[in-house]
Amino acid sequence: MIKLLPRCLAILCLMFIGCSSKNSSKLELMDVFSDGMVLQQKSKSKIWGKSNPNSTINIEGTWGIKLSTESDQYGNWMTELNTPKAGGPHSLKITSGEIEKVISDILFGEVWFASGQSNMEMTLEGYLPNEPIDNGEEEILNSLNNNIRMFTVKNNVTLSKINTAEGSWLKSNPKNSRYFSATAYFFAKRIQKELNIPVGIISSSWGGTPAESWVSEEKLRTIRDFDNKIDSTYNKYKYLNNNPVPLNKNRGNVLDADPKECCLSLPVVLYNSMVNPFINYKIAGVIWYQGESNVPKPKQYRKLFPLLINDWRDKWGYNFPFYFVQLAPYKYDGQSKNKLAELRDAQRATLKLSKTAMVVTLDNTENFNLIHPTNKSIVGLRLANIALNRNYSKNIIDSGPLFKKMEINNNKIIIYFKHVASGLTKKGNKLFGFEIAGEDKKFQEAKAKINRGKVIVWNNKILNPKFVRYGWKDTSTASLFNKEGLPASSFQTE
Repeated sequence: MIKLLPRCLAILCLMFIGCSSKNSSKLELMDVFSDGMVLQQKSKSKIWGKSNPNSTINIEGTWGIKLSTESDQYGNWMTELNTPKAGGPHSLKITSGEIEKVISDILFGEVWFASGQSNMEMTLEGYLPNEPIDNGEEEILNSLNNNIRMFTVKNNVTLSKINTAEGSWLKSNPKNSRYFSATAYFFAKRIQKELNIPVGIISSSWGGTPAESWVSEEKLRTIRDFDNKIDSTYNKYKYLNNNPVPLNKNRGNVLDADPKECCLSLPVVLYNSMVNPFINYKIAGVIWYQGESNVPKPKQYRKLFPLLINDWRDKWGYNFPFYFVQLAPYKYDGQSKNKLAELRDAQRATLKLSKTAMVVTLDNTENFNLIHPTNKSIVGLRLANIALNRNYSKNIIDSGPLFKKMEINNNKIIIYFKHVASGLTKKGNKLFGFEIAGEDKKFQEAKAKINRGKVIVWNNKILNPKFVRYGWKDTSTASLFNKEGLPASSFQTE
């Protein structure tokens, strides 16, 4: 027995070495690279992960690609996949050392990034019990469509940029769709039906969040408005061993608190955790529904919102389309009262950026105590029509009238619009919501009429009008449309 001991020890050592060798291999992928994923068709789509330092990663796809790449000294690697035209399913095999991962049921199609606050986050079942989506249960029951898939990013808050995010790709069916962003679902449904190809949505939204939370630190510091808040945040919430720490974890000297209570209004934190992980993932464009949390400071939003768009485009590395939703009427109070129209105008002003477009929703609610309009179908449909027209060359009227210029003719103001389409029309018996003012900028209600694609406004008490505005109250609703049924945006002349 004693003679056998050295031999047994040798065998155990060999077994240990063999096991250590196998266990020493490493291959990690972000959750977005998982079964059921949708990749942008006809593109160079990046894929990345972690492995052992300075190791070889082999990649083979059933659509005819085979390539290798090397990880760096920290084990990070990234490479590009040439993707074919829309279709699937396909699979992708990735190997590093002894580890092999297979991603199955991959589709190629159109990938869109959906983001914002609660009106984008609002699911297809709504905010129950008081705010169900219109016809939501019927939509859920009829939502079976293998070619619509959504990756919903798990809410997370971090002080510094991270490269991973939790979530999973879910196919559209009655079990899954009730948890999909309603706006993004209706957008995807329309795109998929019209193009008859797969559509994937990466849904990264969080209710109650201001735009500055979604902008990177380096870009946000260029406008200086948030420097003090960023600095005080870093002083209050520290790092542990130089690693980024989620603000809602009780680790060391990090505040133990619910993120909804302490952190959602902080600058940059959602960019760090819910945008940065995806900046290398190829997308067709962005749909955005946000602004309610910035209503108290509409002038700041005029520079903040374009900053966000440019920031994301810079980080992704290309000038993708960015389509957004203008806020609907709502009866604000406190410091937000009478500022909603200014915020909407800040959104309208952002259309100066290339490849942007805006959905107007002045006709989407008459319940001014409801900040979440429950008709998300019309919002998703209008966003989709913009994309179909501008991205996919479908001949669709995708915008309501937008203010172009004005002329003063004696005591009247003539207003010219873009996106008149086949003509202007009014809701009901008369136009309402127009106001004019003289040099004193004391606005008074104006009479208005449509004349050959223009609107003429006047008030007999104002003999020398200089300014005009439309829809300039928190609770203003639409009265002016084009004949295709799309409402005009509120506006104020400078």
